[in-house]
Amino acid sequence: MFEDFPRENLTLKKKSSGHIHHFLGIVSKSTITTFGSVPIEDGDLIERPTPACVEIYTVMDRGYHPSFNEIPAHYQMRVQKITAPSNQVNQGDSASARTSMWATTLDM
Repeated sequence: MFEDFPRENLTLKKKSSGHIHHFLGIVSKSTITTFGSVPIEDGDLIERPTPACVEIYTVMDRGYHPSFNEIPAHYQMRVQKITAPSNQVNQGDSASARTSMWATTLDM
């Protein structure tokens, strides 16, 4: 059923311990779905490598769903992106504007 969806290599950085876990996930605008036993908690960070940059997401709600009929147990995380693509910075912007765009406060 879900085998046809494109899965991407993602990295989970645990808020509580700093441990790193690599996993495959399905990424959309505000959700990341993964099947398996990744120990996800609210507040963890997920990194998604792209050609332009490494996007970083904060897990707002881990969204665990137990198995049901043909659907295996999975996480359907509600996430918030905390990085912006590099092409959003115009060449005429000042260095301080570029710096503030990339500055992120992580309460870890």
